[in-house]
Amino acid sequence: PTSNIVTCEKMKIYDYVTKEYISQLSTYLYKRSREIKKEKGKDKVTILEVGAGSGRLGSSLKSEIERKRKKELKIELIMTDLGTWKLPVVGKYKDQVLRMDYKQAVEEFNPDIILCSWMPLGEDWSWCFRHKETVSEYILMGETDDGCCGHKWLTWGYRENPEELDSPFDFKHDEDKSEYSLDFFDWVGRQFKREKDAILNKYDAEKINTTPYEMDGFSRNLLEEPSMFQICRYDKEQYAANSKTVSFKRE
Repeated sequence: PTSNIVTCEKMKIYDYVTKEYISQLSTYLYKRSREIKKEKGKDKVTILEVGAGSGRLGSSLKSEIERKRKKELKIELIMTDLGTWKLPVVGKYKDQVLRMDYKQAVEEFNPDIILCSWMPLGEDWSWCFRHKETVSEYILMGETDDGCCGHKWLTWGYRENPEELDSPFDFKHDEDKSEYSLDFFDWVGRQFKREKDAILNKYDAEKINTTPYEMDGFSRNLLEEPSMFQICRYDKEQYAANSKTVSFKRE
């Protein structure tokens, strides 16, 4: 209903953090952390949440992972957000949402796994995740493909018509010059001002049949169990399951 969307907009809620969802996602993260520990021979696995907002998701996952964790496995979950929305931080970990942008956080904490919920529409942070050598996997939550999260091609590898390159959502990444918004949906008024002359040369039209994440050595998989319990602000009886949890794993 419209009233629900209005409330969610006021509180900046995009996905409801349910007990069932946290249980399923924390189980997956714990399993992956054990695998990464074995693969890399690490004493500690670092999970980084970028664009954490109020910290509701991260703090809930942190509590559940701690409950599941065995002593021989150290898991550190770090929450970061630029803080431009000035959201109240929640939970017993409220002092642990660190104020920094995603690029700074990825570089500083050398994560093994990255979590990102509802990446801003038309923007792509995933190139930064993939080009950090420590990252084994990143997990995106929200609407996928041509939905309202991230960039449909650079983030999701989605294009309805591979021949259509001249789209207002096709912009050039320039790591030295371009600036991107650093919190959920902080893009209004600037969306059509970005450079649109080409996709980053690495992902140009000649290689359009290979998705950016595949070119960088990652595979994409829907995490079905968490996604089953995902409820977003736009869901209703006739239009449900709009938000998904998707893993991109280094091969």
